[in-house]
Amino acid sequence: TTASDTSGTVSLYLTDDLSDYQHVTTTLNAVQLRHSGSGTSCNLLSTPQPLDITELGVDKVLELADITSCEARSYNRLRLEFDKMVTLTDANNMDHLCAFTSYMDDQSRPNVLMCDASGSCRIDINGAVNVLAGQHEEVTLDFNLKEFEANLTASPCAVSMKVSPIHAQDKMLDGYRKSVGGLVSELDTTAKRFELTKGNSHFSVDYKAVTQPGIDTLLGRAAADGLKTKVACSSYDPATALCTAQGDAAVRVQLEGILSALDMAARTFTLTYRTGRTLTVDYSGASYDTALANGLTVEVLLTGHNGGAFLAQKVEIED
Repeated sequence: TTASDTSGTVSLYLTDDLSDYQHVTTTLNAVQLRHSGSGTSCNLLSTPQPLDITELGVDKVLELADITSCEARSYNRLRLEFDKMVTLTDANNMDHLCAFTSYMDDQSRPNVLMCDASGSCRIDINGAVNVLAGQHEEVTLDFNLKEFEANLTASPCAVSMKVSPIHAQDKMLDGYRKSVGGLVSELDTTAKRFELTKGNSHFSVDYKAVTQPGIDTLLGRAAADGLKTKVACSSYDPATALCTAQGDAAVRVQLEGILSALDMAARTFTLTYRTGRTLTVDYSGASYDTALANGLTVEVLLTGHNGGAFLAQKVEIED
């Protein structure tokens, strides 16, 4: 009996309906498919994943978190385990250290969280997932920040969360694209292909139809310096793990560093990162904090290169 006779693969995606928070940061420790009657389970997340939930769903994408082989059978529960503590950053860039205290079900009724002494909480969500032998199933967790409730007068402040399992296909019909992320390797600028690696997951990316200026230069820097890269896929084949990207801003490279040599007239600055590495950033087409200043730590999303500087889509001041 081969593995394909008794198991199928499952992709775990993450997304969000956006809210007014600038950041909602926590760690997703585990996601399991479970069958409540037999006790059978399958881990969908190979390693804990730090999350800024506000970044999920940006530009209408489903972010691929992991791909796993699971025993072929019907599952009727999803178990999520996550850090009890969460940091909310409001519209005024103020941080609030909070604790998850409850979650809301599909009828928006509050339920008490099960938390342990280590500071990890869990919830079990009803949801049927049928894994068929030799076939591929997709599971999406939708973090609905619009329905998160925060009591900022409590100490620490108390947050009620809402997350629902949905079928990826439902979001795809609503205009969402799948997104893969990781570190760039095996870059071939002639064939317009590269590999992305995230934990145990490996993806191939075809970027022939990407129209971003200077994309080869951007990907070259990402590969050389190990910069986190995300790709929105116009199509994704789970059988071959091939992501085909097209259009503008399909590839985004994220990095954090110290801002210097700020030229507000030319809309450029120097970013120093990775203990001494530098690059010049053109932020003329970016959304950015109006209080940019030399010496600040900033996070930058890069989408290309204009021959003299890397083009930023977003520049955000970090604490």
